[in-house]
Amino acid sequence: MIRKSIVGLMVGLWVMAAANAFAYCVETCPDGTNDFNGFCYTESGGEITITDYAGSGTDIDIPAEINGNPVLSIGDDAFSYCENLTSVTIPDSVTSIAEYAFASCTSLTSIKIPDSVTSIGDSAFDDCTSLASVTIGNSVTSIGDLAFSWCSSLTGIIIPDSVIIIGNSAFQSCENLASVTIGNSVTSIGDSAFSDCYSLTSGS
Repeated sequence: MIRKSIVGLMVGLWVMAAANAFAYCVETCPDGTNDFNGFCYTESGGEITITDYAGSGTDIDIPAEINGNPVLSIGDDAFSYCENLTSVTIPDSVTSIAEYAFASCTSLTSIKIPDSVTSIGDSAFDDCTSLASVTIGNSVTSIGDLAFSWCSSLTGIIIPDSVIIIGNSAFQSCENLASVTIGNSVTSIGDSAFSDCYSLTSGS
């Protein structure tokens, strides 16, 4: 009986710790980065890259500038596994969204990618299972491999005329994706870009 109680207590503590771990992406900004209201960043040549998020907010606005310098990039894994993140506003200063930037943000419901962004990295929004609405800005030229794969709540997507490349498996396993509009400038659609999109009934 005592042994069972100890095991139950350990399991309960592990579940509590796991839940708390995903209240934010990281507890503190890693060494070599700076902290601006929970946004971890690096600076090079007067240009800011967001590298992690150590805040506790669920509805956040990424700053357009920090200390007078523009935020130009959302870096690799910057917000990945922020499972409580429901809403993100990306400023017009950002030009690139890197690999896994928002991967597995499973509570994120919508995203608007501003016209300033030119590239969406590999797996940038992979496994965002609650992501139902995506607006891709009119300057994006490339959508990376697996960029929106496993976004099971996504029902429709408009790929603007600016896009030239849609990567491998870019929308793979978006099982509720029913409608896709592909812009006139696309010259390359990667392997399995829309594989396992079982609800897809229309496209242009």
